[in-house]
Amino acid sequence: MTEEEKLLQKIQSLFFFGGSIAGVFQNIFLFNLGNFRTIVIYDCLALSILFVMYLVSGKLLQRFSSRTLMRAGLFTFVILNTCFFLLREQAIDYIVPLGFLAGLGHGLFWPGNNLSQYLLTTAHTRSRYFGRLNFWLNIALASGPILGGLIIRLFSLVSEPIYGYMTLFLLVAVIDFYILLLAFRLPRHVGISFSFVDILQHKRSISWKIVLVQQFIFGLWDVAFAAFSGVLIFLIVKQELYVGGVKTVSALIFAVGSIVAGKILQRY
Repeated sequence: MTEEEKLLQKIQSLFFFGGSIAGVFQNIFLFNLGNFRTIVIYDCLALSILFVMYLVSGKLLQRFSSRTLMRAGLFTFVILNTCFFLLREQAIDYIVPLGFLAGLGHGLFWPGNNLSQYLLTTAHTRSRYFGRLNFWLNIALASGPILGGLIIRLFSLVSEPIYGYMTLFLLVAVIDFYILLLAFRLPRHVGISFSFVDILQHKRSISWKIVLVQQFIFGLWDVAFAAFSGVLIFLIVKQELYVGGVKTVSALIFAVGSIVAGKILQRY
């Protein structure tokens, strides 16, 4: 693989690592400040802004480079986690702007990342690229939750759990800022061809429509499960460390399943 491909893999792995540290605990933190309604407002707003940003990302990539969009998204995440760190218990009073920042960050980062990923890899290197990427992503997803739960647990033993949460948010902000610096070394990709008319008028096969419907239905379940599963586990086990342990075991099983699935796909 090229150095640019390795750099993008590093950026993606660190991004997932940071997200896995604070992701589930962010929802638990908001739940402790409010209730399930608080999580619904935050996540629904974030997803709505993400959807809007995906729609306009084609136009943005005609004017700005993929590297610029990724850096803007990472900078937004730095602001978001810094806000959680500074606001502490008052974060519940700013749930709407926080949800807006979360959706904006993802809506800027992923279109830029996806375009860079597509243009940097070739048909000859793509299988190796995604093979190595999945390996590092699974390590990031498995190590992040248990580390986050351990940090909160340690602070709970010596002071208050909220200081553990604040440490998590500050740590993720630092990680995102480091990724932002790494992104400066990515190549610029700008001036893509894009048209809403082409998307709306494009004739899709029946098989492709079935895939789109499947993805839509799976997305509804996946988002809802991801938003509430961590909180439900927390209500059962009562400790953030155990929540992190459950998420880590889940990620490890997912990693093994991915390897098995890859071999099945190669054979059948």
